[in-house]
Amino acid sequence: MNKNDKKSSDFFLDYMKKQQEKAANTNGDINNKESSSNPITSKIIHLINFVMELINNLLYSLLANRKTMALLALVLAIIFYVSIKGEDQTKNDVLDDIEVIALNLSDDYIVEGIPDTTSILVQGTSLQLQLAKLSNCYVYVDLSGYQEGSYSDISYSIAGLSGGATYRILTDKSSIDIYKKESAVYPLTYKIINEDLMNTDKVLQKPKLSLDSVTVYGKESDLERISTVAVEIDLDHVSDSTILSCPFKAYDQYDNEITTISFDQKTLNVDLKLADASKQINIKPIFIGLNDNQAVSSISYNISALYYYGSEKKLEQYSELKVEINLANMDENGVISNINLDIPSDVDASDTTLQATVTLESKTSKTFTGIPVEIRLPEGNESTVSTTLCTVKLVGSATRLNSISIEDISCYVAVTDLSVEDQTLPVNATCTDNLLTCEVVSPVELSVNVHIKND
Repeated sequence: MNKNDKKSSDFFLDYMKKQQEKAANTNGDINNKESSSNPITSKIIHLINFVMELINNLLYSLLANRKTMALLALVLAIIFYVSIKGEDQTKNDVLDDIEVIALNLSDDYIVEGIPDTTSILVQGTSLQLQLAKLSNCYVYVDLSGYQEGSYSDISYSIAGLSGGATYRILTDKSSIDIYKKESAVYPLTYKIINEDLMNTDKVLQKPKLSLDSVTVYGKESDLERISTVAVEIDLDHVSDSTILSCPFKAYDQYDNEITTISFDQKTLNVDLKLADASKQINIKPIFIGLNDNQAVSSISYNISALYYYGSEKKLEQYSELKVEINLANMDENGVISNINLDIPSDVDASDTTLQATVTLESKTSKTFTGIPVEIRLPEGNESTVSTTLCTVKLVGSATRLNSISIEDISCYVAVTDLSVEDQTLPVNATCTDNLLTCEVVSPVELSVNVHIKND
């Protein structure tokens, strides 16, 4: 040991000795203070002091003996050497779910046969393995110059990994097919999933999409399989109105997803709104421009139903919406587009426009007799009438008239004024088919005698 080492050691020993003396004085003061306090606390403090004193004495003895200190340094050096040497040993690990991409393929083509992901075997030291796990590596195949056709024994390469370690892709050489890329535009709809997992009792309003159509890319045979293109709206844990980024999906006629195609954009932002309640509203068409000798035999809409959204109190007052349909705007296929709906201002609606497809036939009529008359008056009152049966003529297309029976027709007299005992009131008729017109033939009026019940 040289003089500098000896001076350093002596200095450290002197420091330890002074610390022991200081601890002894401190302990004496503590003991004097605690002697008059809780005896259990005093015993715990004495035990702690004893253990600390024992550790100090042990360290002092080791450091005071130069041979012991040299032996301790040797042991620590050996432990350090062994741990470092162990890090240099070669180990194996596998990186899973590594993305595989195709590079430099012309935009005019698409490729099939390349896996979405693969695994990489890494051989190296622990440090190298850890660095490999933290890297943003990927596997690629370079398709520069490839054209339409089938190719075998395609080789893959790795990018994004540092040197030093050994890497091997756990994907055999594969065969690929390259096709000419085709495109087609499809109307866009939506598909809702996990609606039962919403965190709310509110009602989802009909989603409104910012796009009417989307361009789909793929090989010709895949595009021909497409029946529906939709944005998939996942309502899992949705609890309030929000905007969701929703992916595009394509389905065949059996509702199987087609995954070998792509879209001109990956997602679409969909504005979702929630309401307290909803109510289905009947659409009553009012035809404009119908000739005297024409009748509507069928009408269909591009929506399955019309809904209003709002508070239950506001929805109570609505059950029907009259919609003007101008037949002058009908094309050669009977389609009338962009029909505006006059939605009340205090509610929201699933749709604000619709499209109707109308079929016209020659107008005809059919008469029904023996229809019972219902007297409608406030509950708790009675009445008598001069007759209880009437005759009604229905006007419309023969197709619709042939499907009507007497059970589909109702006749009634509405009593609203209870202050007059004997009244003559008009007979009204309705039909379950709102495309047929009802005309009361006889009697057009009824004499009604009102009997007011007194409590």
